[in-house]
Amino acid sequence: MREIYMQGNIIRRLDISGIIPVSTQHVDLSDNFCSYIEKSYFPPGSKMRTLNLQGNLLGDFLDSEASSDIFQNIQSLHTLLLSGNRIHGMNMDILTPLSDLRHLDLSVNEIDQLLISLRYFSNLTMLNLSRNRLMYLNKVNIKDLEHIYTSRRPVRKLNINLRYNQLQCSCETMFFLKWMLRYQDGTSIEFHNLTQYTCSSPNLTTLHFENLDKIVDHFERICSSEEPIIVLGTIFIITFFFIIIFGIGHRYRWKIRFFYYSTKRVFRTLDTVSERHFEYDVFLSYADEDRHFVHNIILHELENDERGFKVCCHFRDFTAGRPIADNIAEAIHISRYTLCVISAHYLNSYWCMYEHNLAMMEMELARGGKDTVILLLTSTFRADEAPLSFLRFIQKNSYLEVPPENEDESKLLFVERLKNIFVRNP
Repeated sequence: MREIYMQGNIIRRLDISGIIPVSTQHVDLSDNFCSYIEKSYFPPGSKMRTLNLQGNLLGDFLDSEASSDIFQNIQSLHTLLLSGNRIHGMNMDILTPLSDLRHLDLSVNEIDQLLISLRYFSNLTMLNLSRNRLMYLNKVNIKDLEHIYTSRRPVRKLNINLRYNQLQCSCETMFFLKWMLRYQDGTSIEFHNLTQYTCSSPNLTTLHFENLDKIVDHFERICSSEEPIIVLGTIFIITFFFIIIFGIGHRYRWKIRFFYYSTKRVFRTLDTVSERHFEYDVFLSYADEDRHFVHNIILHELENDERGFKVCCHFRDFTAGRPIADNIAEAIHISRYTLCVISAHYLNSYWCMYEHNLAMMEMELARGGKDTVILLLTSTFRADEAPLSFLRFIQKNSYLEVPPENEDESKLLFVERLKNIFVRNP
C-alpha cells in the first residue's frame, strides 16, 4: 500500500500502531481534529515521503515534551505539511530527525518566533511560513538558512514564503530587512512574492516591499542619527542607577557590613553565644596613641577588680593571621559591652571608627537597642571634629568623661562609675 488517505474524518488521537505499513510513501491525515500522535503510530524503518497533517489541532502537542520523538521513525520524509494547526511554538528538536526534508509547510498558524533549528535540513528547498505572526526572522534563523544554501552541493535555490505576517520595519529589524534586500533578485534564496510583502513602521505606517531598497535607506539614516542618542541615553541610565546604588550602599554601609559578618558567624557557628553568656564583659575600642592610658588605668583597674571583669583587647585577644574586620566583628559579638575611648586620634582612625560603627549596628540590630556601646570622652576630643552621626549619639545617650590628671578623687569616682556599668546586664 503506497498511499493512504484518511482526511476529513474525526480522528482525535493517532495512537494505534500497525495501521500504516512500512512501505507506504504518502499519508494524508488532514482535517481530522487530531491533537495527539504516538511515536509508535509510524512504523520503524518507514519509507514515507509525504505526511499531510494540515488542518488539525496539534499546536499544544507539538510545543510539549511529549512530541520530541514522534518523527523518529520517518527519517526519510521529504514533505511535511503542518499548516492550520494553531501552532504557536514547537519543541526545538522535534524536526531534527528529518534530515532529508525538502518541503516544510508551517503556514496559517500562530507562530511569532521561529525557535526550531533549521541548519540540519541540508536538502530543504521550500519553507512556507505565510499567515503567521512573525515580525522578523532572528539572526539564528538567518544563519541557519544561509548555511542550508551554501553548504549543499549541487547548489539549489531555497524558497521562503513570509507573506501575510506582521513584519516590522524598524532600527531593531534592520539586519532582517538588509538580508531580504540582499537576496531580492531570487537567484539563491527566493522570497515568494517579495514585492507584495508589507511591514509596519514604528509610527504604524504600512510600508510596501516593492520599495524595499528605499525602506532600508530610510531606516539606515534614521538609525544612524539615533545611535549616538541611544548610546548616551544608555550611559546616562547606567550612571544614574550606579549613583543610586552607590548612594544606598554608602548610606547603609554599616548595616550591610554588619549583616555580612553576622552571616559569616552563622556559617562558622559562632552565633550560638546567647546574650546571657558572653565570653567577655567588655571589648576595648581605642586608638593606639591612647594605649598607655587604656592599658595602665582602664585595663588594669577592670582586670584587677575583685569582680574579675573579662576584657577583650585587640593587641592580645585577636586571632593572628585572621582578617582584622573579622576579628573586630567577633570581638564585638562575644562581648557584653563595647567601650569606645574617644579622642582626636580615635576620630581620625579608620579602624577605630569601624569598630564604633559596627558596635552601633550590633546594638541596634542584634541587641534590641539596649545600651551596649559606652562612650568615654578624653580631653583631646573636639565636638567640631566629630561626624554628625557621632554627635547625635552623644546628644541622646549618656557618656563618661576622663577627669584631669591632677584630680585623684575624680579619678577614683570615674573608675568606680566605669566598673558599675559592667556589673549590670544590658
